[in-house]
Amino acid sequence: MKGKIEKVSIESSYDGSHIRDFDAEASEAFVQELLRLAYVGFDAIYAKTKHANDDGRVFLRVHLQDGTSLRGVYYPDANAINPGAFGTEKLKEVIMSQVK
Repeated sequence: MKGKIEKVSIESSYDGSHIRDFDAEASEAFVQELLRLAYVGFDAIYAKTKHANDDGRVFLRVHLQDGTSLRGVYYPDANAINPGAFGTEKLKEVIMSQVK
């Protein structure tokens, strides 16, 4: 995945529309931190986020250079990114710095 990412963007949790792109430095930091995470699976993430406030979710889209993309959701209170991993403090800082 490293070297194949064009950009990372934030999407509306309401309708999925594009809100903004991460700046280049934040995109690179996001990828570096994301690739370090251990996969824990849906059940572990769900156990920590099932009662999460929907307003706190951050919908992310990772755009690849081949034109495809991956969508995920980040839960700041649980520091969890679904599908399947708990984030580092650095990852949380990167994501939240781009939410503004």
